[in-house]
Amino acid sequence: MSLSQHAQRLRCSCQQQQSLRMPVLAVSSRRVRNKQLGCAVTSASQEGLSYKAAGVDIDAGDELVKRIQKLNPSIGGFSGLVPFGDSYLVAGTDGVGTKLKLAFDMNKHDTVGIDLVAMSVNDIITSGAQPLFFLDYYATGCLDVDAAEQVIKGIVDGCKQSGCQLLGGETAEMPGFYQKGEYDLAGFAVGAVKKDKVGLMTRTPT
Repeated sequence: MSLSQHAQRLRCSCQQQQSLRMPVLAVSSRRVRNKQLGCAVTSASQEGLSYKAAGVDIDAGDELVKRIQKLNPSIGGFSGLVPFGDSYLVAGTDGVGTKLKLAFDMNKHDTVGIDLVAMSVNDIITSGAQPLFFLDYYATGCLDVDAAEQVIKGIVDGCKQSGCQLLGGETAEMPGFYQKGEYDLAGFAVGAVKKDKVGLMTRTPT
């Protein structure tokens, strides 16, 4: 996908953005992230490296999972599965997390896209799935076309390495919502696996 095609997806809006939750998408406390990198450094010598020292509340993450499971009991492991003929479609979503701060500080944007693809693809291959396609979401306060091009280049590279296709995505510009020069990323991977080849640790739909 060329940059011009990607840029056509641009949505310039200050209105609230709605998000969708996939009905069988896995949710776990490992997805709880905290942007406060400094707190892990200052307390590391006293408490050692831990989620708690970094400001991440594992208990709160576990509680959220329990509440979501009450709303939708079908959620399971790292990825969600949907029956499709003699196979399952397998889907997963993830972000890059605080590694984005490294991209901002180093002004290097051509590798976080590779990592974005890897995070979602790694989740679906735990089920034995072969990645098929990938979608991305790029959000920023003010679009820097050069930086965005580098990010998308990394996403394309990541898809090539994973053997899947960048099918499309969304670029959202929300003035005042992000710090200058910063952006956020999310990725969504879909693959397929034969029903008799599903990974042993995978929770299949009933």
